Amino acid sequence: SANLMLARATARQKEFAVRLAIGAGRGRLIRQGLTEALVLVGAGAALGAILALRGEAALAAYFAEGNNKITLDLSLNGRVLLFTLAASLLTGLAFGLLPALRAVRVDPAAGMQSSSRSVAGNRSSLRLGRALVVLQVGLSMVLLAGAGLFIHSLRQLESVDLGFARQGILTMDVAPEPALFGSPQWLALQAEILDRIRHVPGVQSAGWSTMTPLNGRDRGEVLDIPGFSPRTETDRHVHLVSASPEYFGTLSMPLLLGRTFTARDGAAAPKVAIANETAARFYFGSADPIGRKVVFATIPGAPVYEIVGVLKDAKHESLRGQPWRFLYIPIPQTIDRVNRLTLSVRCSNDAMVLAAPAVKQVLAARSTLLITNISTIERQVQFSLMKERLVSTLSTGFGVLALVLACIGLYGVLAYGVTRRTGEIGIRMALGATRGEMIWLILKEALFLAMSGIALAIPPVLALGRMARALLYGVDSFDLPAFAGAVLVLVVFAAAAGIVPARRAGRLDPMSALRCE
Repeated sequence: SANLMLARATARQKEFAVRLAIGAGRGRLIRQGLTEALVLVGAGAALGAILALRGEAALAAYFAEGNNKITLDLSLNGRVLLFTLAASLLTGLAFGLLPALRAVRVDPAAGMQSSSRSVAGNRSSLRLGRALVVLQVGLSMVLLAGAGLFIHSLRQLESVDLGFARQGILTMDVAPEPALFGSPQWLALQAEILDRIRHVPGVQSAGWSTMTPLNGRDRGEVLDIPGFSPRTETDRHVHLVSASPEYFGTLSMPLLLGRTFTARDGAAAPKVAIANETAARFYFGSADPIGRKVVFATIPGAPVYEIVGVLKDAKHESLRGQPWRFLYIPIPQTIDRVNRLTLSVRCSNDAMVLAAPAVKQVLAARSTLLITNISTIERQVQFSLMKERLVSTLSTGFGVLALVLACIGLYGVLAYGVTRRTGEIGIRMALGATRGEMIWLILKEALFLAMSGIALAIPPVLALGRMARALLYGVDSFDLPAFAGAVLVLVVFAAAAGIVPARRAGRLDPMSALRCE
C-alpha cells in the first residue's frame, strides 16, 4: 500500500507543484493525501468485514459437521469492530502520511519543469520501497513454505495404510427399545436386518459391530493371560470390539492368521476371540497365538476365550497414532449388555445413495428401532483429519493473501522505479539499447527483490518447521519440496508483477523520455 501510494505521489508531483505554485498550502496537500489514503483503507476494511462475515459462516458450518459437532461463536461483536476500525485508521495514517510528506516537499519551480528529479523520487524513497517489498516477499515466503509443509503432511496422512477399506461403506447406529437390550430377540433381529440389507440392489455385504474405526467410540478391558507377565498394569489393558462374522469382510480387514468368526460361534459355543497383530505380538511374542487363552479380569467368573485368528492392525482413534492392542469377540459371546450397534454396509456405488433404502429395510424389520449417525467410513476418515485440513487451509489462505500483497507492493515499487528512471531509460534507448533489454532490466530487478526476500525468509522458515513439528506427519521440519514449491510460486508471481512496468519501460519513446529528463 505504501509503495503504491509512493508511486502515485511520484506520478502526481507536477500536479502538486502546480497546486503549490498557485497558493495551496503544504498542510492542505498533506490532508488531501491522508484523506485519500483513509478512503482507500476504509474501503478495504469494509470489504474485509464482508469477507469475515462470509468466512465466519463457512468456518462455523465446517466445524458443525459430523457426529462430534463443535459450536463456535464467531460473531463480529463491538470489540472486534472497534479493533478493525483502529487498525484501519492506523494503517491509513502510517501508509498515507509518508508518501504525502514526500510529495509536498517538491520544489514548485523544479516540479513544473520536470517530475523526474523531484524530492519524491530520491534514492531514499526508492530504498524504502525496496526494503518494504523485500519484507513482504519474505513474509510471503514464510507463509507459503508453511502452507506447503502442512499440505504435504496432510497428503502423507491421507496415504496412510488404514488397515480397512474407506470407500463405499455406509455406517449407521441402530438401537432397539431398552426392553430388548442384550436379549435373544435383539440377536435374532440383527440377523433379520442383515438378511434384508443384503437384498438391497447395490449392497455387497453388511455386518454389525459395537464400533467402527475413527468413529470416536472406545471400550477398554483388562486381560489375564496365562504365561504373560505384565511389567505395568497398563500392559494388561486392551481395546475390545464385539462384531458379527460379516464385519471383517465388509470393512476388508485382512486376516493374517487363523480364521474369523462364523455363524457357529454362538452364545452356547466355546468362547473365541481375534487379536490384532499388535496385541498378538505384545502378549505372545514370536510364538503362535492361535489357541492361546485370555480371560477378562474385570468380569467375575468370566469364561476363557481362545484366540482363533489375528487381524492386521487398523487405525482407530486417529491416523497419526501407533496401533493399539485390540481384541475382537463375537456379538453373541460379548461380555457386555449390547444395546446400540453400528451397521456397516459395503456398497458397489456411492454409499450415501443407499442410505435411504438401507434405513427403510432396517425399519421394515422393526419400526421402533432408533437409527442415528448415518455416515460413511470415508467421511469418518475425513473428520479425523479436520484439524490438519483446517491448518493447511488457513495457512494456504494466509499465504495466498500475503503473496497478493507482495505482488502489489512489488508492482508499486517497480512502477515507481520506471517513473523515476524515465530519463535514464530514454538515454539507454537512444544509445542503442533494445526494448527487450529494457524489459529485462526491470524484470531483473523484480527477480532480485524476490530472491532477496526469499533469502531473508530462510531462517524464519527453518524456525517455523521446528515449531510446527508436532503438527507434521511424515515430513521433515525443512521439507525441500515445500520450500522449492514456495520459491517457484514467488518467482513466477514476481515476474508476473514486474511484467507490466517492464513492458511500460520497453514502450517508452526515447525522445519523449529525454524531454522528461
